[in-house]
Amino acid sequence: MIKLVDVTKSYDGFVAVNGIGFVVKRGETLVLLGVSGCGKTTTLKMINRLIEPDSGDIYIDSDNIKHVSLIELRRNIGYVIQDIGLFPNMTVEENIAVVPRLKRWAPEEIKRRTLSILGMVRLSESVLSRYPQELSGGQQQRVGVARAIISEPEIVLMDEPFGALDPITREELQDEFINLKKQIKKTIIFVTHDIFEAFKIADRIAIMDRGELVQLGPPLEIAEQPSNEFVAKFTGRHINALVADLKDRD
Repeated sequence: MIKLVDVTKSYDGFVAVNGIGFVVKRGETLVLLGVSGCGKTTTLKMINRLIEPDSGDIYIDSDNIKHVSLIELRRNIGYVIQDIGLFPNMTVEENIAVVPRLKRWAPEEIKRRTLSILGMVRLSESVLSRYPQELSGGQQQRVGVARAIISEPEIVLMDEPFGALDPITREELQDEFINLKKQIKKTIIFVTHDIFEAFKIADRIAIMDRGELVQLGPPLEIAEQPSNEFVAKFTGRHINALVADLKDRD
């Protein structure tokens, strides 16, 4: 579904992403995990060309995104960020409908799909007439997810979407995300620095360090077979809890 080949990005001599390459399978959730500044968000943003790589290639369904219309590329990729990015002067209903309107969907189809999406993200119809500032942080994040998936994109990019929430709301949304991804069956790339969040929601995890991909694999494999000292230290103090939780779920 998505393929990165030797992708590099530098800023004023600082190498943010260094020759990274991986494949994301159709329908899987790949989590980019690492400490702040490791290059995971830069990698994510290069997939929808919010950032252009210095070198290397990125493919979606075998098409090099360099040769895809930027507008069409972004309209066909859902994008959820930590700061949510809802338009404060628009109601919830108007925020959710932004991309369908750009795609010139019929009003009745937008309404039908909006009501369907509300159930998926556990919001009531009563929020549609409200404005973002009238919602809680958790509700705003749910609206952001609804806006990202309403137009049924094949790919959804999520950049620390639950990072600004309190621990209880964050855990609740993580659980809801797991249920949601089973329903929508999309290809998802999810950025986080939270190791527990990564191991909870990922089908596979890509651990990054200083702009490089240092290990890629299923959560249990990474927990039990770290590829190097960095990965071992990164997972080390949590290893018993992580392995026990993964085996309980299996």
